Amino acid sequence: MQNKHYRIDARCNGCGACKKVCPVHCISRGNPYSINQIKCIRCGRCVSRCWRKYIKEETVQ
Repeated sequence: MQNKHYRIDARCNGCGACKKVCPVHCISRGNPYSINQIKCIRCGRCVSRCWRKYIKEETVQ
C-alpha cells in the first residue's frame, strides 16, 4: 500500500507561512520546519502557501 505525505525541504527558511495556514496544527518550528505525518490531513494548504515551493508531496511505501 502506498501513502502520500508532505515533506519540507532542508532549504526552508523558517518563515512560518505554512504553520499559520495548517488547520490541524501539525507543523512544528525547526530548521527546517517539520510536519507531523500522523496529525496531517493532507489538505495541501501548506504546499500552496509556501511561496518558495519547499514543501513537496511524496509517495511512501
